[in-house]
Amino acid sequence: MTLVVRHSDGEWQLACGEHDHPADCGDFEVVGLNHLTDRQQNLAQIGDLEPGWLAEWEQGEWTRCRHDD
Repeated sequence: MTLVVRHSDGEWQLACGEHDHPADCGDFEVVGLNHLTDRQQNLAQIGDLEPGWLAEWEQGEWTRCRHDD
C-alpha cells in the first residue's frame, strides 16, 4: 500500500497508489487490516493517523497531509 486515507467519519481506505484500476472499482477487495500489516509492516507507523488525514509512502517514508473528503 502506498496511499492510506482516514476519512473524516473514521473509515480507513488503503490503496496501492496506482491509477490502472477500472472506473467502477470492480477489482477492489475488502481485506482484514492484519493481513496487510503482516505483509507490509510499515503500515504500523501510521496507525495513529487522525480522521480527515491521508498518508502517502514516498521515498521510504510516510508523508501526511489533511484530506478533504
